[in-house]
Amino acid sequence: MRQPRLLSTRLASPWCGLAVAAPHMEIQLSNLGGNVPAKLRSNSTTSTPYLRLAYSAPAPDESIASNIHRFTLPATKSLPFVKVRANDQPFWRPETFWHVKSTGKREIDFQLGRKYARLTIAAMKADRDQHLVAHVIQDIIKDAIETTGKKSCGIRSPISLGFLTEISEVIAAAP
Repeated sequence: MRQPRLLSTRLASPWCGLAVAAPHMEIQLSNLGGNVPAKLRSNSTTSTPYLRLAYSAPAPDESIASNIHRFTLPATKSLPFVKVRANDQPFWRPETFWHVKSTGKREIDFQLGRKYARLTIAAMKADRDQHLVAHVIQDIIKDAIETTGKKSCGIRSPISLGFLTEISEVIAAAP
Protein backbone atom coordinates (compact mmCIF):
# COMPACT_ATOMS: atom_id res chain seq x y z
CA MET A 1 0.00 0.00 0.00
CA ARG A 2 1.31 3.46 -0.88
CA GLN A 3 1.90 6.10 1.77
CA PRO A 4 -0.16 9.30 1.50
CA ARG A 5 1.80 12.23 0.24
CA LEU A 6 1.23 15.83 1.25
CA LEU A 7 0.59 18.34 -1.49
CA SER A 8 -0.15 22.03 -1.18
CA THR A 9 -2.01 24.69 -3.05
CA ARG A 10 -2.07 28.42 -2.72
CA LEU A 11 -5.50 29.93 -2.01
CA ALA A 12 -6.36 33.60 -2.02
CA SER A 13 -8.05 34.70 1.18
CA PRO A 14 -11.13 36.81 0.37
CA TRP A 15 -11.02 38.59 3.74
CA CYS A 16 -7.66 40.23 3.71
CA GLY A 17 -6.00 39.46 0.39
CA LEU A 18 -3.41 37.14 1.94
CA ALA A 19 -2.29 33.97 0.25
CA VAL A 20 -2.88 30.90 2.41
CA ALA A 21 -1.28 27.54 1.80
CA ALA A 22 -3.85 24.78 2.08
CA PRO A 23 -2.64 21.21 2.53
CA HIS A 24 -4.01 18.39 0.42
CA MET A 25 -3.30 14.70 0.73
CA GLU A 26 -3.35 11.81 -1.65
CA ILE A 27 -5.45 9.22 0.16
CA GLN A 28 -6.75 5.72 -0.42
CA LEU A 29 -10.46 5.14 0.02
CA SER A 30 -11.86 1.71 0.75
CA ASN A 31 -15.06 0.65 -1.01
CA LEU A 32 -16.31 -2.69 0.32
CA GLY A 33 -13.01 -4.51 0.12
CA GLY A 34 -11.62 -2.76 -2.96
CA ASN A 35 -9.17 0.14 -2.80
CA VAL A 36 -10.13 3.17 -4.83
CA PRO A 37 -7.47 5.86 -5.05
CA ALA A 38 -8.71 9.38 -4.50
CA LYS A 39 -6.27 12.16 -5.25
CA LEU A 40 -6.51 15.81 -4.39
CA ARG A 41 -3.70 17.66 -6.07
CA SER A 42 -2.55 21.18 -6.30
CA ASN A 43 -3.00 23.22 -9.45
CA SER A 44 0.11 25.16 -8.57
CA THR A 45 3.59 23.86 -9.27
CA THR A 46 5.28 26.12 -6.70
CA SER A 47 5.50 25.06 -3.11
CA THR A 48 4.62 27.59 -0.43
CA PRO A 49 5.14 27.34 3.30
CA TYR A 50 2.08 26.30 5.27
CA LEU A 51 0.23 28.83 7.32
CA ARG A 52 -1.02 27.16 10.48
CA LEU A 53 -3.89 28.78 12.25
CA ALA A 54 -5.18 27.64 15.58
CA TYR A 55 -8.09 28.95 17.57
CA SER A 56 -7.86 29.12 21.29
CA ALA A 57 -10.57 30.38 23.56
CA PRO A 58 -9.82 33.68 25.26
CA ALA A 59 -8.53 33.50 28.80
CA PRO A 60 -11.24 33.91 31.42
CA ASP A 61 -11.65 37.59 31.95
CA GLU A 62 -12.92 39.14 35.13
CA SER A 63 -14.75 41.79 33.12
CA ILE A 64 -17.52 39.30 32.31
CA ALA A 65 -18.03 38.45 35.96
CA SER A 66 -17.78 42.08 37.00
CA ASN A 67 -20.35 43.13 34.38
CA ILE A 68 -22.78 40.52 35.63
CA HIS A 69 -22.09 41.67 39.19
CA ARG A 70 -22.61 45.30 38.14
CA PHE A 71 -25.99 44.59 36.53
CA THR A 72 -27.31 42.68 39.55
CA LEU A 73 -26.52 45.63 41.87
CA PRO A 74 -26.26 43.65 45.13
CA ALA A 75 -24.86 46.53 47.20
CA THR A 76 -27.40 48.98 45.82
CA LYS A 77 -30.35 46.71 46.53
CA SER A 78 -29.17 46.21 50.10
CA LEU A 79 -29.31 49.94 50.92
CA PRO A 80 -31.90 50.65 53.64
CA PHE A 81 -33.69 53.33 51.58
CA VAL A 82 -33.87 51.41 48.28
CA LYS A 83 -37.19 49.67 47.70
CA VAL A 84 -36.95 46.53 45.57
CA ARG A 85 -39.88 45.10 43.66
CA ALA A 86 -41.96 42.25 44.99
CA ASN A 87 -40.37 38.93 43.94
CA ASP A 88 -37.21 40.80 42.95
CA GLN A 89 -35.03 39.17 40.28
CA PRO A 90 -31.26 39.70 39.99
CA PHE A 91 -31.33 41.86 36.84
CA TRP A 92 -34.37 43.96 37.79
CA ARG A 93 -33.92 47.56 38.77
CA PRO A 94 -35.23 48.61 42.16
CA GLU A 95 -38.74 50.02 42.30
CA THR A 96 -37.41 53.24 43.79
CA PHE A 97 -34.01 54.45 44.89
CA TRP A 98 -35.46 56.74 47.58
CA HIS A 99 -38.02 55.25 49.96
CA VAL A 100 -37.58 56.92 53.36
CA LYS A 101 -39.69 57.55 56.43
CA SER A 102 -39.12 60.59 58.57
CA THR A 103 -38.63 60.16 62.31
CA GLY A 104 -40.17 63.57 62.89
CA LYS A 105 -37.00 64.92 64.48
CA ARG A 106 -35.12 67.25 62.18
CA GLU A 107 -31.57 66.68 63.45
CA ILE A 108 -31.92 62.89 63.52
CA ASP A 109 -33.35 62.92 59.99
CA PHE A 110 -30.53 65.19 58.78
CA GLN A 111 -27.88 62.81 60.20
CA LEU A 112 -29.76 59.86 58.73
CA GLY A 113 -29.59 61.52 55.29
CA ARG A 114 -25.84 61.99 55.68
CA LYS A 115 -25.46 58.33 56.65
CA TYR A 116 -27.49 57.30 53.58
CA ALA A 117 -25.16 59.37 51.37
CA ARG A 118 -22.08 57.61 52.76
CA LEU A 119 -23.75 54.23 52.23
CA THR A 120 -24.67 55.26 48.66
CA ILE A 121 -21.08 56.18 47.85
CA ALA A 122 -19.86 52.84 49.24
CA ALA A 123 -22.50 50.93 47.22
CA MET A 124 -21.62 52.92 44.10
CA LYS A 125 -17.99 51.82 44.44
CA ALA A 126 -18.88 48.21 45.31
CA ASP A 127 -21.25 47.81 42.35
CA ARG A 128 -19.13 50.00 40.05
CA ASP A 129 -22.29 51.94 39.22
CA GLN A 130 -21.32 55.52 38.49
CA HIS A 131 -24.96 56.52 37.99
CA LEU A 132 -26.25 55.48 41.41
CA VAL A 133 -26.14 58.96 42.95
CA ALA A 134 -28.00 60.34 39.92
CA HIS A 135 -30.72 57.69 40.29
CA VAL A 136 -31.10 58.53 43.99
CA ILE A 137 -31.31 62.27 43.30
CA GLN A 138 -33.91 61.69 40.57
CA ASP A 139 -36.03 59.74 43.03
CA ILE A 140 -35.54 62.41 45.72
CA ILE A 141 -36.95 64.96 43.25
CA LYS A 142 -39.80 62.63 42.29
CA ASP A 143 -40.60 62.06 45.98
CA ALA A 144 -40.51 65.81 46.66
CA ILE A 145 -42.96 66.48 43.82
CA GLU A 146 -45.32 63.74 45.03
CA THR A 147 -45.27 64.94 48.65
CA THR A 148 -45.47 68.70 48.01
CA GLY A 149 -49.27 68.69 48.10
CA LYS A 150 -49.41 66.56 51.24
CA LYS A 151 -48.68 67.63 54.81
CA SER A 152 -45.06 66.57 54.40
CA CYS A 153 -42.28 69.11 54.11
CA GLY A 154 -41.60 67.99 50.52
CA ILE A 155 -38.51 69.55 49.01
CA ARG A 156 -37.18 70.60 52.41
CA SER A 157 -37.09 67.08 53.80
CA PRO A 158 -34.30 66.87 56.40
CA ILE A 159 -33.32 63.40 55.18
CA SER A 160 -32.96 64.69 51.61
CA LEU A 161 -31.06 67.77 52.78
CA GLY A 162 -28.68 65.61 54.82
CA PHE A 163 -28.12 63.34 51.81
CA LEU A 164 -27.43 66.22 49.43
CA THR A 165 -25.21 68.01 51.98
CA GLU A 166 -23.01 64.95 52.44
CA ILE A 167 -22.77 64.34 48.68
CA SER A 168 -21.83 68.02 48.16
CA GLU A 169 -19.13 67.86 50.83
CA VAL A 170 -17.63 64.68 49.33
CA ILE A 171 -17.55 66.28 45.88
CA ALA A 172 -15.98 69.47 47.26
CA ALA A 173 -13.30 67.47 49.10
CA ALA A 174 -12.41 65.38 46.02
CA PRO A 175 -9.09 66.29 44.38
